[in-house]
Amino acid sequence: MIGFRHPMRFPLALSLGVHIAALGGWAMLQNASPDQTAPAGGEPARLSVVAPAQHSALATTTTTDSSVVEPRSPLPELPSEAPAPAQSTPEPEAEPEPEPELTEQPAPTPLEPSAGEGVSGKAEEADWKAELQAHLAQYRRYPRRALLRALEGDVRLALDIDAAGRILDHRLASPSRHDLLNEAVHEMVSRANPVPAPPASALAGGRLRITVPVRFTVNE
Repeated sequence: MIGFRHPMRFPLALSLGVHIAALGGWAMLQNASPDQTAPAGGEPARLSVVAPAQHSALATTTTTDSSVVEPRSPLPELPSEAPAPAQSTPEPEAEPEPEPELTEQPAPTPLEPSAGEGVSGKAEEADWKAELQAHLAQYRRYPRRALLRALEGDVRLALDIDAAGRILDHRLASPSRHDLLNEAVHEMVSRANPVPAPPASALAGGRLRITVPVRFTVNE
């Protein structure tokens, strides 16, 4: 015998289970504190029963969509490159100064002695001549025999003298008539050499020729 199930048993069982769950939840609310069960204003608590299908839909909507892209953290900023130092513009090299052209300087013209220098030179020569005659007189010797015989006379003596005062040559330009007196002049030159150096203004070619008088008198 084939059994027959009544089509209304399943809905009734489902409804009965829902009511039992609701009663269990209400009993738990009754055991809770009055502040948590009683809403503000003294209204009785209401229990809403959510069907299993609706509860599943709500759970589905609360899940996080795995396809949502999480925001990426910003990349760290790279240090900016330091600006390249400005290249200094090289200073233009100074052009070398042109070398001065050398010009030949004209040879200096020898200065002619002025009138004052001529007078000064002549004064030096006059002083030197007086010094020369005084020097020769120191070495002159009157011959004894000529003195006993009272022989007198004048002799003109020519001398060649260098810049140092050395007597290079001598001669009798005007001899005396007495040989004793002439011989005394030659001996005087030998003893008096050298003589005082002549001034440069009196030299010609590094030497000087001069004639000096030599006198022999008894009553000197």
